[in-house]
Formats: sequence, structure tokens, C-alpha cells
Amino acid sequence: MIISTKMLNNELKPPKAPERPLMPYMRFCKHVWETIKQDNPELKLGEIGKMIGQRWRNMADDEKQKYLDQYESEKAEYHRATAIYQQSPAYQAYLAAKEQQKHQEQKVKEKAAQISFQEQENHKMFYAEEDDGDDGYSEKHIATQRYHRNHAYIAELFQEGSVPDVRTVVTKQRMLILQKQVQSLVSHQSQLEEELQSIDKSYREKKQKYDESNNSFLSKMEDLRKKCDVEKSEFFNILSSIENSNATEEATETPMETN
Repeated sequence: MIISTKMLNNELKPPKAPERPLMPYMRFCKHVWETIKQDNPELKLGEIGKMIGQRWRNMADDEKQKYLDQYESEKAEYHRATAIYQQSPAYQAYLAAKEQQKHQEQKVKEKAAQISFQEQENHKMFYAEEDDGDDGYSEKHIATQRYHRNHAYIAELFQEGSVPDVRTVVTKQRMLILQKQVQSLVSHQSQLEEELQSIDKSYREKKQKYDESNNSFLSKMEDLRKKCDVEKSEFFNILSSIENSNATEEATETPMETN
């Protein structure tokens, strides 16, 4: 018995859903892409993406707000359209057909498993009844082996892993969206790398200035210390000289008072 796979190969497609609104940055990219590409025909796609990212980062907040407002407006409209779409007769019919197909696929798989089991039983019965005493290579034996092999292939064909789920099939439209998302992520990665390099450069410059200032400060402190040591030494010399002078005067005055 051969089971048709036409039902399993039919791909149910839902009715066209409302399109998601573009994010603010993607709107800006779409708005300026052609202009930048025409003004800079020698640039590659990645370089154009970097230039657009740099413009977006340098853009004032009030200019970005225009793209944010457009996104929020279309986002609200998208949610309303999606709610209407999910309640539409076409989408409900798609869900019903999808559920029905799921049940039919399950029945086909169960029937295939039943056929495989029945053929194994027939195979056992055939060899149990075989009494012609051949060496295992008779026409009957070969035909039975082929019969069993073909139905084993059919059972394997209808296994769950052999029949792809239509929900996992990536459509061309979805692939284009994924490619755009990859390009956007690559662009954002490049932007982050540039920002990190800029931060690292700024840090190194500040550190160099700090080290230079610190070295200058330490040098001045050392000069002051040396100067203070010299002045301190001179002060003690002067003080010692005064003390010696006072001692001499006292020694001179003492004999005169005695007389």
C-alpha cells in the first residue's frame, strides 16, 4: 500500500499580515542611504553603514525626535491592524486549516507505522511458511527482501524528522529581513568599536596629561624641598652666629660689673 505525500507537501500560507514599522534608526538609514551612495559611489556597503551611523550619533535630539514620532505613530497603527488581522475570517480559516492539516499528518504517520508493523509480521509469516529448502537466494526470497526494504523506506519517509514543519521554513521575505537585521547589527558593532576606540584614545590622552602634570608637580616639590633645606641651613648658621655673639658680649660685660 502506497500513501500519497501530497498533503504533507502542501505548505499552508497565512494571509498577508500587516508590516511592522521600521525602527527610528532604520528609517533614518532608508532616508539617507541613496543620497550617501550617490555622493560617495566609491564606498562599500560597510563604509556607507559606518557613515550613516556616525551621522545618526551626531544628530541633535530634536532631529531624531522626528523619526521617533513617526515610529510611535505607525507602531500604534500596526497594533490596531494586527488585532483586526487576527480576527479576520481569512486568518481564522488559516488557523482552522492548519489544525486540520496537523491532524491529517498525524493520521498519515500512524498509518505508515501500522503498515511497517504489518509488513514485518507478513515477513515473519512468509519465512515461517517457507519450506522449499533453498539457500536463501531464491526469487521469492529476493522479492520479499525488496518488498520489506521498500516499505521500510516508506515508514522512514513519514517519520517526524523527515517531514519539515512549515512553521520552520524561512521564506524569501523573511530572509531579506534577516539580512537587513544582520547588516544593521554589523553597523552597530562597528559603531561600538569606534566608540570604544575613541574612549580608549581619550583615556590615554587624559592619563598622559595627568602623568605629565604629576611629574611636574613632583619636580616642583623637589625644588622647593631643596630650597627649604638650603634656607634652613642658612637660618641655623645665622642663629648660631647670633648666639655666639651674645655669649661673647655677656663674657665681656661680666668682668666690668665685678670691678
